[in-house]
Amino acid sequence: STQSTWVPNVSAYAVPRRRPWGRHDQDVVTRWFMIRINPTTLLVHTGDFTYTASQGHCGHHPENTTTVPFGTAFACEGPRRADAAASINLGGTPLAVAPGQFKHGGHMSIGHWNHTSRGQSVALRGGGYCGWV
Repeated sequence: STQSTWVPNVSAYAVPRRRPWGRHDQDVVTRWFMIRINPTTLLVHTGDFTYTASQGHCGHHPENTTTVPFGTAFACEGPRRADAAASINLGGTPLAVAPGQFKHGGHMSIGHWNHTSRGQSVALRGGGYCGWV
């Protein structure tokens, strides 16, 4: 028998455990309930937070203090450490994530991504000494 596990659409920023960081900073996790897709290009608008819910706060990066863009795993713990995890799930739609759509960036960054279910699910891990995927 085959068992299926539902994977949510989640983006995350893992706040470093080292200091100096704000003592009230917490990991930022954004859950996506709907995404906006351009019908002509089929590209996702990764910064449309209309149908999301987020928890956590980080004052270190003022552009994203309480939300994380779609399909992003971001962390700043240390060189080439993939401390953040994110997931994409397009199950129940005719859409899939094409190969080659991800890369990592930042300082001493690292990133991993694994496509499953004919490209409809992607598990991501990213980080660095401020890095992302």
